[in-house]
Amino acid sequence: MQQSHIDPVVQGGLAVTIGAGGGSQNSGGTTLVMYNGRTLLQATGGSAGYFYATQGSAGGGGGAATGGTIWNLSGGSGGDGQCAAYVFTGNGGDGPWGGAGRAGSQGGLSGTKFGAGGGGSYSTTEDGAHAAGGAGYQGCVMYRFLP
Repeated sequence: MQQSHIDPVVQGGLAVTIGAGGGSQNSGGTTLVMYNGRTLLQATGGSAGYFYATQGSAGGGGGAATGGTIWNLSGGSGGDGQCAAYVFTGNGGDGPWGGAGRAGSQGGLSGTKFGAGGGGSYSTTEDGAHAAGGAGYQGCVMYRFLP
């Protein structure tokens, strides 16, 4: 199987845009495959995890894939990170090939495989300080043109 990275490109009416992974507390970008201006495939980036209170953080929801004829794989949600003195895993959601970032004290780890979310951060001292979570990894498109 040949694999390659394609930057946004237009050839013969086909346009492919790969969504960027979201940074800390930012949602991921949208991946699109368009032909002559018509959207064929779309995958929205996952939503960002966020602090809902000084000592509370919720994981973001996974992105959604639409338009595929064989496989539309939507992303998994990230885990919650902290609720007052209770610290949870806060790991990022896995992509199709795993790669979710692990949660970490004072900073989460970034996703490492296509479509994976970054891990959240937590504070073991309950000081209410915010630390950056890990970034999500970029999206991908797998396609095969049949004659």
